[in-house]
Amino acid sequence: MNLDNFFFYPDDIDYGGYPHKSGFEYEDVRFKSSDNIILHGWFIPSTSLEEPQGTIIHFHGNAANMTNHWHLVEWIPRTRYNLFTFDYRGFGQSEGTPNLNGVFEDCMAAISFVRFYKPHNSKDIVFLGQSIGGAFSLISAKKAINTKQDIKGIITDSSFASFRSVVNAKMSMLPKVIRGGLVNTLVNEKYSSKGKIDELTMPKLFIHGTDDEVVPYKCGQELFQTAPKPKQFLKINNGKHLSVFNKKSKADMSLVMRFLDSLSCK
Repeated sequence: MNLDNFFFYPDDIDYGGYPHKSGFEYEDVRFKSSDNIILHGWFIPSTSLEEPQGTIIHFHGNAANMTNHWHLVEWIPRTRYNLFTFDYRGFGQSEGTPNLNGVFEDCMAAISFVRFYKPHNSKDIVFLGQSIGGAFSLISAKKAINTKQDIKGIITDSSFASFRSVVNAKMSMLPKVIRGGLVNTLVNEKYSSKGKIDELTMPKLFIHGTDDEVVPYKCGQELFQTAPKPKQFLKINNGKHLSVFNKKSKADMSLVMRFLDSLSCK
């Protein structure tokens, strides 16, 4: 039984979110995965008057496409970071059909694109992974450093350490004995970060809302606990799924910016 449909809900609807509507110039790009799937992305240069610190690669959530997620990252080009955001296979204008193995390859292709096609802009690379994108950003970082690629820092928002823990939470109406057997049998932990990210010694910021209705708060706590230091946890009281960059409260964004600014000192 294939549970990929449980994890991915792509579409090609135009939700109207584009960099130019926020006043940014950008490059609309196509790049290939290792299995020759053509993927779609946007590269948005920093508008800061200061020299860019590097590029933030955005790994979005499991539904819709970039035009729906744009409002969550439109703040980034106003900082000293460029932004590269992209659609996984089957999302938006990217070709193919999403599956866990393929989406991981797409993430690695995005890193390679920024690293090799935008080398002057990628001195420092930072990952921002949201929801399932957080899980992929961590595993992608592990693969990147194993191939001698430096990642300066990682931010995860509303993410999790274990695919099984998320499915368990979604199936909470079933008896625990039945639920545990089904989840352990059907859910592959290949791309879960639990127990696999000890090498990630770069600074990490984990963000989670206490009232997250999609990925329970306890999943975010588990992710933080399983990660090595240095690390920080930003608790969003009464926060829903992905609420930190929806609401952009002054206090929360100030902490995020302090984290990003600190990376230039490492």
